[in-house]
Amino acid sequence: MALRGESSGDRVRRAGFFPTTQWSVVISAGRDSSPQAKEAMELLCRAYWYPLYAHVRRRGYGAQEARDLTQEL
Repeated sequence: MALRGESSGDRVRRAGFFPTTQWSVVISAGRDSSPQAKEAMELLCRAYWYPLYAHVRRRGYGAQEARDLTQEL
């Protein structure tokens, strides 16, 4: 169930699941150092950070160590 004002991405992050990969964003992020590539990389980092962090926490690491291991934004 969605909270008011919550996007599908927010629900994915809250649940700890990985979002669906948007390959066009992945390709754009790896192309060059253009502003569009940097924006795409930021989008990927924001989309995948929490699921990776949640995975590390489930592996038994504490909150601070998990943030360090996932290089918190």
